[in-house]
Amino acid sequence: MIVTRSWLNEFIPLDTLDDKEIVNALVRIGHEVAYTKKFAFDENVVVGNVIECEKHPDADKLSVTKVDVRSEILPVVCGAKNVEAGMFVPVAKIGAKLPGDFVIKEAVLRGVKSRGMICSAAELGLPRLNDGILPLDSSVGTLTPGKKISSYKTLGDTLFEVDLTPNRGDCLSVHGLARDLAAALQLPLNGIKKAAGEENSKGIGRLLRLLSDPNATAEVMVKAMENRGALMLPLIVKLRLALAKIEAEQIIDKLTAYATHSSGVLFRAFDFESFGSGELKLTYQNGLNALLCDEEVERIGIDANGKFLANDQSKIIIFSAFFVPPEEISKTLFDQKLKGDHLFPKAAKGSEPNLAIGINFLSSLLGKNSLFFSESLTGGKEVKRETIEVQNDSISALAGQEIDTNQITLILRRLGCEAISSADQKSLLITPPLFRHDLQNTADLCEEIVRMIGIDSIAVKPSVSISRRVISKGLVGFRAERTFAARAAANGFFESLHFIFCSKESLALFGFEPMANNLAVANPISAQLDSLRPTLLINLLYAAQRNRAKNRLSIALFEIGDVYDSKRTHSREIAFVFSGAAERSNIGNRGKSEDIGFYGFAKKIAGIIGEFELKEGTRKLFLQEGQRAKILQNGNEIGEIGKLSPSVAKALDLDTTYVASFDLARLCTRKYETKPYSKLQSVERDLSIVINKDFTFGDIKNAIKPLKIPELKLIKAIDAYSDESMSGKHSLTLRFTIQPFEQSLTEEEIAAIVERILGSLADRFKAELR
Repeated sequence: MIVTRSWLNEFIPLDTLDDKEIVNALVRIGHEVAYTKKFAFDENVVVGNVIECEKHPDADKLSVTKVDVRSEILPVVCGAKNVEAGMFVPVAKIGAKLPGDFVIKEAVLRGVKSRGMICSAAELGLPRLNDGILPLDSSVGTLTPGKKISSYKTLGDTLFEVDLTPNRGDCLSVHGLARDLAAALQLPLNGIKKAAGEENSKGIGRLLRLLSDPNATAEVMVKAMENRGALMLPLIVKLRLALAKIEAEQIIDKLTAYATHSSGVLFRAFDFESFGSGELKLTYQNGLNALLCDEEVERIGIDANGKFLANDQSKIIIFSAFFVPPEEISKTLFDQKLKGDHLFPKAAKGSEPNLAIGINFLSSLLGKNSLFFSESLTGGKEVKRETIEVQNDSISALAGQEIDTNQITLILRRLGCEAISSADQKSLLITPPLFRHDLQNTADLCEEIVRMIGIDSIAVKPSVSISRRVISKGLVGFRAERTFAARAAANGFFESLHFIFCSKESLALFGFEPMANNLAVANPISAQLDSLRPTLLINLLYAAQRNRAKNRLSIALFEIGDVYDSKRTHSREIAFVFSGAAERSNIGNRGKSEDIGFYGFAKKIAGIIGEFELKEGTRKLFLQEGQRAKILQNGNEIGEIGKLSPSVAKALDLDTTYVASFDLARLCTRKYETKPYSKLQSVERDLSIVINKDFTFGDIKNAIKPLKIPELKLIKAIDAYSDESMSGKHSLTLRFTIQPFEQSLTEEEIAAIVERILGSLADRFKAELR
């Protein structure tokens, strides 16, 4: 949601607050401000009045103007097509500094002196509004030659980009956000008055006969306008639409979009001449509210019939302002599998139900040059909110702090709720306003009260935990195993189940020591099941072999089960096998997928067990040298990962295959550590060094760790390169993620951190910059 300070100020008086206080107030009540920008202008950029404009005698595309800036008449040569005498324009005088460090100097253009520049919106640092200079009008304030542009609050404005939670559709407008701020800051909310002369306008009954179905659940307000001249957009409307990134082709659509963004009321504009008959009826059928004339004009809150929509040439325009309970719209679209137009998302999140606010705003926006017909409300069933009964002490219990009942009542009333005490004085009867469809129960109301009081004002109390039942260790382990199984399935692995036996022949193939005779299986079922499995990987790899024989090109399997070492010591393991293509053939990869790689496989495993580190040292003979490692979490070894050796892969007739196995006892009992979290933005810096091949990435990380740089959050190796000319060395590119806690770092501070790291690597490994 994008608003500006002056835009908010039209609904709530903010003159006593600075920009930072407004941001803090918004954040305090749960509206995170993602971005702010202050539009500032040089003191030498002023309002000018073009009193003369003639063609340049020696250039077809230039004009020679005289511009009144009160203190003097400036000769200015201008290349814009839209400049003409009588216009008020922004003028940068000699010495003015524009965005991009562009300083205005006196110049001679094709033999004519120019002592300033008439500016476009983009040249002032504003959004691009047209192809030429920026014509000023009275919508930004009284235009006085020589007055500084920075003194116009609607131009020297502050933009706020507010991140709203999905349930706060009531704040998807400037009026709605101002209403929430007014409640928090205990400031008055400005009303929207009717346009001048509105009370003397003709009745809409001269144009349309309005009828309504008593079963309809929509609220509709209809307004007619006779378009007597060309529709125009005031500069302030153009600017705010551009800042809010709202686009439309027709001026009439821009006006209704502006009215919606300002007031929160949803509008459609229809051409009266397309109606045919003089009757407009609100109907309700199959869960849908609709407006009908000879045929369906609009499915209210969902979409409109394009043949009825107005354009800038329409002589009489019918405006339909509407409100439908958002939960009803969402349910109807889901049940009937309908698709809505651009207004549907706003209607489904909750729009402004007080339609008069939007109609009055639109009327004042359209001005006096059009003849208005007064509105007429056509509605069916009155939409009401259910009353919520709240026990007097329940809010305090939920908030964790004693809150006076009178304070609760005042806060809820400021938020638009009706709040009265029950007959027995033991509870409150709360009726939320129509625009707050998200308030459904006591917990919702408690959240609103805490939001208005301020979460920082709620005293912190230690939580008290009372154990009511004992959960067995076996149940905890079972739940942990099922959690890992669910994550594995989510990452594309299929669960496989096997007997706990394997063959002695397979033990030899994979390099495992057989059990002593006194521990071996006494009466094996068959020669293929004559030994207990030391790892789940053996049977998983044979399962992958069978899948490959059936022409499966991408095989991802996992298993959870019991394993036994050569001394018949029992443990539980989870193991993974991924063989062949990284993904199945699909339209995205055009039926061709590359084989899974080490880091691709490791990423999938991290998605199941969480982030981990790798350390050299595993001795598994069936894994390829150089592509096998121990897996560590919090410094503790929990498993192994690696690529199947070419000889074993060939024996099993498998493509590129990677495996990983974990001791479930270690995996399920690892400690979770809480760490402070920074809200500041992180930055990344890459460093390419030349280093002896004998040193590993682990050596590099261990060398950097003693530096104890708190801002250094992550080190990654992202590239390695070597050729014959490097004589036993290779180039390693490292990526450092740097994130401060207290305040943002300057480029100099970031560079200093990188220099410390490079210095340590140079001292320890004689590393050099590439």
